[in-house]
Amino acid sequence: MTVTADLANGSADDGNALRYNAADQSWKFNLSTKNLSQAGTYTISIVSGNISLYTVNPANCSIAFERK
Repeated sequence: MTVTADLANGSADDGNALRYNAADQSWKFNLSTKNLSQAGTYTISIVSGNISLYTVNPANCSIAFERK
């Protein structure tokens, strides 16, 4: 995985790669919602693309958000 600098607010990430933030030791992803045209609740889940390198606990890697 390539680690890049944080993007400015309002910038979405391309593709499906997360960025590591060394300052707070967390992974970041800026999601663009412009293609989500319908109001409603959406759920995002993170899964590991390589379980031998990255272990992901699904209980901690899902979040729901509402688009109005």
